[in-house]
Amino acid sequence: MNLGNTLKIRVTGLYNNSTLVRASQAVESAPKSVSRREKRFAGISKLFTPIVIALAIALVIIPSIITGEWLDWAHRALIFLAAASFAQPLIVTSMAYFAGLSTAVGHGIIIRGKSGLEALADSATVVMDKTGTVTEGSFSVTGVEPKGISSADLVSLAAAAESYSNHPIALSLRRASTTVIDPEHVTNVRELAGRGIEADVYGRRVLVGNTALMNSNGIKCDRTDRHLSVVHVAAGGIYYGYIIIDDRVKDGAKDAVRELYDAGIEKAVLLTGDTERVGKAVGRALGVSDVMTELLPEDKVVAVGELLREKHAGKLAFVGDAVSDASVISKADVGVAIGALNPRAAASRSDILIMSDDIRKLPLAMRICKAASRTVRLSLLLASVVKLAVLLLAALGSIGMIAAVTADTLAFMLTVAGAYRIYKVK
Repeated sequence: MNLGNTLKIRVTGLYNNSTLVRASQAVESAPKSVSRREKRFAGISKLFTPIVIALAIALVIIPSIITGEWLDWAHRALIFLAAASFAQPLIVTSMAYFAGLSTAVGHGIIIRGKSGLEALADSATVVMDKTGTVTEGSFSVTGVEPKGISSADLVSLAAAAESYSNHPIALSLRRASTTVIDPEHVTNVRELAGRGIEADVYGRRVLVGNTALMNSNGIKCDRTDRHLSVVHVAAGGIYYGYIIIDDRVKDGAKDAVRELYDAGIEKAVLLTGDTERVGKAVGRALGVSDVMTELLPEDKVVAVGELLREKHAGKLAFVGDAVSDASVISKADVGVAIGALNPRAAASRSDILIMSDDIRKLPLAMRICKAASRTVRLSLLLASVVKLAVLLLAALGSIGMIAAVTADTLAFMLTVAGAYRIYKVK
């Protein structure tokens, strides 16, 4: 608590664009949305209503003309109409969805609407970006291999070129540097997506990036057999060595992938801009065999498009950073944003926002969505079977009004109990 000192606060955005407001809006609007199953069932009920009324009228008139027992057939028709109401199944369906949405919120997971819930529940393929999703996204320098220069100077040269970059690798290089270089001496900076960065440092053109960047500039660099990310450094057309960068796999990431398979997915795919050696090493650590490597941001969009065409059943979910992976998220059937406390992430088009960086929340979200979706299906099936049975018995005169209402109410109570069980999903 500040009681006597001056406090300067910098406002970086409007309150209406904050994570809290965006998340609140998502929670408030979600129950008002209409799912695919609700639309289909509502359409069936609209068609069913006039048919039921016509059948009830026919049930009164036709047998009564034949038998002359108007009162008996009118009583059967009233029971028939009372049992034909489809209001209860729709109420229970909404309850199941609301239970799923509210349970997810309790675990820090925002599901934007019932359609997003259904889409994740139906997902058979989960595609994950590597950096920041299954790895910490906080790189650190673990080794330096200089050529004709000291290790400290190599790191300082790379850090200088990365002075204006907010990329996690750039931040790790600046943290590792022991020399402070005035950014005013760093000019003509050019970031090359998926390759690295170019900049003039004290008048010398410095290249910091991967093998593709070096090759495109005619610079021969050392081959590395390490299963870690490597940043090559060159200046004035001369190769000065490479820096080894480590991005640790998140705790629980392997368990999360296993739980996704346990939840019913058929395929997990890892996308990364790293080399094949690095990507395969991370894939092995996670238990993911399908790894697509050396992808530029636009290549990831193409890769997801190809996977969408290849899938035989179910939906495709993409999991990544809502800011840098926005275009890929919008391409998938359902987009999941990890670490959505970022206001820009909260404002994104992601269907599901996981507020923390905990990848273990992903299988939890899938279990909640599947529980809600399963409850909806069972509720509709139970309600339909009970109603059809009661309608048939009412037409045959084998059930009274009290028995019909009791059967309908018991079915309703059973489905309500099923919706309540969603709150216990962990």
